[in-house]
Amino acid sequence: MKKKEDFSFSLPYSDDIDHRHWFIIIGLVLLLGGFFTLGVMRVAYRGKILPGAQAYGIYLGGLTKEEGVQLIDSMSKKYREGQTVTITTPDKKIAIKALDLSLTHTSSPVIDELYATGRQGWINQQLWDEFLLLIGATSPRSAQVQFDGAKVAQALSTEMDTVNTVVVDPRLAVSNESVTITEAQPGTRVSLSKTLGEIQAAAGRFEQAHVRLQTYTIESGVQTSDLAAKQSRIAYFVKNPLKLTYDTRSWEISAQDIASWIGSSSPPPLSTDILHRAYLDPSYTNTRTGFSKSRIEETLNQIAGQINQTAVDAKLTISGERATVFQQSRDGLALDAAATADKILEQLSLDSRTLALSDTATIPLVVSVTKADISDETIDRLGIKELLSEGVSYFPGSPANRLQNIRQGTARYEGVLLKPGQVFSFGELLGEVGPETGYAPGLIILGDHEEKAYGGGLCQVSSTAFRAALLAGLPILERTNHAFAVSYYTAPFGVPGVDATIYYPQVDFKFKNDTDNYILIQTELRGTTLKFRFYGTKKKSGIIRGPFFISGSNDANAPSRTVFYRDVIVDGQVTKTDTFYTNYKSALDFPIVD
Repeated sequence: MKKKEDFSFSLPYSDDIDHRHWFIIIGLVLLLGGFFTLGVMRVAYRGKILPGAQAYGIYLGGLTKEEGVQLIDSMSKKYREGQTVTITTPDKKIAIKALDLSLTHTSSPVIDELYATGRQGWINQQLWDEFLLLIGATSPRSAQVQFDGAKVAQALSTEMDTVNTVVVDPRLAVSNESVTITEAQPGTRVSLSKTLGEIQAAAGRFEQAHVRLQTYTIESGVQTSDLAAKQSRIAYFVKNPLKLTYDTRSWEISAQDIASWIGSSSPPPLSTDILHRAYLDPSYTNTRTGFSKSRIEETLNQIAGQINQTAVDAKLTISGERATVFQQSRDGLALDAAATADKILEQLSLDSRTLALSDTATIPLVVSVTKADISDETIDRLGIKELLSEGVSYFPGSPANRLQNIRQGTARYEGVLLKPGQVFSFGELLGEVGPETGYAPGLIILGDHEEKAYGGGLCQVSSTAFRAALLAGLPILERTNHAFAVSYYTAPFGVPGVDATIYYPQVDFKFKNDTDNYILIQTELRGTTLKFRFYGTKKKSGIIRGPFFISGSNDANAPSRTVFYRDVIVDGQVTKTDTFYTNYKSALDFPIVD
């Protein structure tokens, strides 16, 4: 029997094709609807802000740009003139007029931004922007409330002093028997930034601004675990104080002092500046706590005052043909706080058991020594071996006060040493002139008259030093003659002109040691004769020719002009000639004023 053939067949499933068609159709409908909507919106809201737009809580849809700006400005003006910002603090309420804060709302940029919303970009972007407008999900970025935050800070300044508190770190409290850890106390600070933000948020909705003063808390950065690790170590020093030594002296550092060396990065004390007290909220994280080298150095600097001393050169005199020491030098000492602190930190790193076993509670201070330039060891290298020059002046008939001042001033220059290349400043070496330094009132020339002042007569000393420098062949850097000829400075030349007045710091006498060796100055005062002697290594000398009158005479009541020459002699030859002119006025032009 012949088998019956199966002529059935199946068609491919076509649902996917139908779905794609529907998607295309729906998309076209939406697109056409979108175009239609945009077209309608463009016609209905031509020149106006699209519907749904708002800013500062005000509905602005359907307004022209000009109307929108006017509405925001008018409401801002009404708010500014009629609203009061009230800030509630723990103690009271502080009211500030919005007008006093110059509070304003941005208008033109806001309106421009809203007007452009839904009108820019591709069609899909415009449709999406319009949708966001309609559901109230659009907030213009340019909407800003501006006011003077500094005035708010100023109004809150008193409250800041009440609310703000400093952080109290936990610390090691040392008693006679034990070491305990005190509790930390957090600090409080006014957060001006958050307070201003609440004012701005309320004003941004044209709402009444009732805000609370915002604060934040700062925790201590000192970790109790760090203190606990040092507790037993410091307890060792309660009965065994740390001892610092130098030479034959010693200083004990108590456990309390050692505990005070523990430092951390806790917040600094409250600033007096308003912005730093409240506006800038500092970020702060806990950090490791340890012995602070800077705090150790502070303690060492207090000890340094008992150790440090500057180097003092030996005082020299001439004995026979060479310089000898008649007052010994003194080395300079300086406590090296940084190096000593490192040694102390090394000691403090030991645990209490090791400390007890090592018996190392004594630390020698690190002290640097600076040798004096002039001492027994260096005297032979100074080159002070012969007389360079001797300057002389005479002043018979000087009153007692003038003689006293000459005596006091002369003593300042006895034993003065000048290094090679050093500039001698008479006024700088002289120091203070007054009754406390042994000076008496004496006549001086001041301006257009004579008057009594402490130190009158010191020009006798400076003029004598001037003559010694001339005869040593040393370069004169600064010299001023007297206003009129004074008889005390005429001898031994017979003609005035070799004088140098002094009224420091306005008028000074200076010369330079241009030799290769030190120069030692020695003075001698006998009766009314003063001598300055310069000692060193003689390679040159000076010869004074003159002075000579160019005009006038020895009559001090008449003006005169003199000149003298100083020849510098090296190896018997004149290598240089200096010319010194002196102009004197009449002594009658300078009356004595009581």
